[in-house]
Amino acid sequence: MENQINEQELFAELDKNEIKEELIKDNRFSFDYEEKKYRVAMPTQQQIADARRHKNKTMVGLILSGIPKQDKWLKILKEQGIDIAQLDKEINDYENVLIPLHISKAKTKDSEVKTRAKFDKEIKEVEDKRCVLIMERADHLAPCADIQARDEYMRFLTSQCTEICIDEEKDEWKKVWNSFADYQKEQNAIAYIAEGQLTSLMLV
Repeated sequence: MENQINEQELFAELDKNEIKEELIKDNRFSFDYEEKKYRVAMPTQQQIADARRHKNKTMVGLILSGIPKQDKWLKILKEQGIDIAQLDKEINDYENVLIPLHISKAKTKDSEVKTRAKFDKEIKEVEDKRCVLIMERADHLAPCADIQARDEYMRFLTSQCTEICIDEEKDEWKKVWNSFADYQKEQNAIAYIAEGQLTSLMLV
């Protein structure tokens, strides 16, 4: 699957379909993309087991090919002047700034439009800065075997747990991809968006 997706467009789609607990139905979350309705479902125990086997197989293959695990990779990065622990601290500092902002906004009334808009702007500015650091951290850690195997785990689950609506009136759905191999060939942003939505669903 080629990564030709514009990052800003991807984040815009994920933000537009941000998961809210009240929108989850029967352990599924529906979202729209390019005028089509999709949904992701919580994986079954069998799907999780299959994904774990795929993850373990991926991990073994990476290690045998000489790709370092995360603990060793962190040392290599530090030798190159990249301190992941410091990045984690900065990300956490932004999270500590966000909490009181959200609390302050929650205390305002819906009629306080300007005040709420001010908080929204401040929250977005902090979230944007935090997002930049999270992406930087992810880029630094992406080469290590643990992260590559974990990403493969989520991709495998996404390929199994994503459906598209074929008849809204009859509530009929079918799998978007018939196999993981089909998912890997996907060049549309739906592959990334579905993975993001499934990740969020599993964290709710």
